[in-house]
Amino acid sequence: MVEALASRGHRVTPQRLAILEVLAKSEGHPTANQILRRVQRRFPMAGKATVYNTIRLLKDLGHRVADEVGYELLSHRFDVYGLCPSCREELHRDGDEVKGGAVVR
Repeated sequence: MVEALASRGHRVTPQRLAILEVLAKSEGHPTANQILRRVQRRFPMAGKATVYNTIRLLKDLGHRVADEVGYELLSHRFDVYGLCPSCREELHRDGDEVKGGAVVR
């Protein structure tokens, strides 16, 4: 993906490299917020816009790369899961937390 970004004139910034690294090392499908938190460990000033823009770019680029190498994409998916502010407050008030998409007590 790094080569695909660079060869198409997209900047390969340290933040984008960190996002790619998080995605490559993740088991399952991390959320944008999970990606952001992991990237912010190295780049505290990285913001949500950087993560969302990079995800969108990679998604678009991935379909074009697949076409160029002869793959037929069968489907793609981008899921977003979350808690409303009220539920999040109740969860934290009870001392619970969310790990891997499940409530941990």
